[in-house]
Amino acid sequence: MDPLARLAEGDGFMVSRQSGTLAEALAEKPAILLIANPYVETYVDFPAMTPPSAFTPEEIEAIRSFVDSGGSLLLLADHAPFGGGSSDLARAFGFEFLNGHTANEAAARAGDRRVNLAFTPDSGLETGHPITNGKTGRARIGRYQAFGGQSFIPPAAAKPLLTVPQGWSAIFTYRLAAELATAPRIDASGMLQGATLKAGKGRIAVFAEAGGFTAQFSDKGQPFGFNTPEGRDNPEFILSTLRWLARHGE
Repeated sequence: MDPLARLAEGDGFMVSRQSGTLAEALAEKPAILLIANPYVETYVDFPAMTPPSAFTPEEIEAIRSFVDSGGSLLLLADHAPFGGGSSDLARAFGFEFLNGHTANEAAARAGDRRVNLAFTPDSGLETGHPITNGKTGRARIGRYQAFGGQSFIPPAAAKPLLTVPQGWSAIFTYRLAAELATAPRIDASGMLQGATLKAGKGRIAVFAEAGGFTAQFSDKGQPFGFNTPEGRDNPEFILSTLRWLARHGE
């Protein structure tokens, strides 16, 4: 997540990278706690819909207490298996992760793993949210590019940011390439890839895709994330999300 850290630092945020325990991270009393793609190695022993938790009940309660007392949580939970370890944590705040993969159904049936999803005002981007309407002091947002991911069902009090459009499915497998057309699936249209929630005195932003929040290169050297032409607007979205979590403009 180094590109994300550098992006945040460029906007004035102080970033501390934690390699210790969750308790040690919370002891520093951060304004924003970022959790990205926690998972455990035994995930293959479980169905893709019910991966094992990366957090103990006590750790989940500690994060709930952190948020209730005024802290902010940014939770990035990607496609299977990478975001599955945070399913129980998300559920503690009312978010139900589908896990698996979210993909264009027609493309999947034809053997094409079309997972990149451009969220615009015409395809699921909520432009009235403080994160997208310029209220945080960043530019207005007209596009966010996702690079795969899963989907989730939000709690009633959540505010949608990224809504999965028609024609996309949640595909429940750890082996997308081999089981693209045959794995169990459900219609994901109308479910979310991004939302926010005010909980207690704190705030939460949940995204079911992590690639758009960083700049990476594939094994073949191909860029994906906000280092691509299609992801060029993502940095504004990311910084506005961080500012919302830090209560800029509100």
